[in-house]
Amino acid sequence: AVDPGLVSILVTRYGVTLVRDRAVILLDAVGFSLHTPLEQVAMLNSLSYSVNSAYGQLLSKDVRINFARTTTGDGFYIWNRARTVDSNIALYELMLLILTDNAIAQRKSRRFPVPRLRVAFHIGEHYEFYQVEALNPTSFGYIVGQATVELARLLESARPGQILLGDFHVKRAGGADSATG
Repeated sequence: AVDPGLVSILVTRYGVTLVRDRAVILLDAVGFSLHTPLEQVAMLNSLSYSVNSAYGQLLSKDVRINFARTTTGDGFYIWNRARTVDSNIALYELMLLILTDNAIAQRKSRRFPVPRLRVAFHIGEHYEFYQVEALNPTSFGYIVGQATVELARLLESARPGQILLGDFHVKRAGGADSATG
C-alpha cells in the first residue's frame, strides 16, 4: 500500500493549494535599492542569518515550526506550513526573534550593511504553489493571494522599524472569534 501522506506531498509539488487563515510575515529591507548589488547580497544574507538564528531559538525552546520563505527581492515572505492557531502564534514568535536578532546585528555590524526592517504580519487566504523547472518541481514554495496583497498594502505606509498587524479574525479554542485592527 502507498502512504497517503507521500502521495499528498508529491501531488502538492505539482498543484496549487488554497490556504485559508494562515499567518504570513513580510520582512522588507528599507532603502534596499539604494545599495550596491554586493551590499544587497550582504543585506539579504544578514536577514537570512537572522531568520535561521530565530528558528534555532524557537527549536531550543521546543517550539516546533515548519516555516517556508520566498524572496520579494528586497526581503522575504515567511509562513508556517502547519495550519493551526498555534502555528500562527509560533510564526509571530519567529517574527519577534528575527527582529531581535536583526537589531543586535545592526548594533554590532561594522563592515557590511545590515538591513533596517519594516515588517507586517497578517493572517489570511493565499495560494501556495511550487514552480516547475523543466519537468521537475522546485523544493521552494511560493505564495500569492489576498494575504500577500494585504501585507504589501500595510508596508506601503510603514516606517523603518515599524511592525504592522493586519486586520484579521481567528478562532480561539472555544470557537469564539478574536480580532485585530
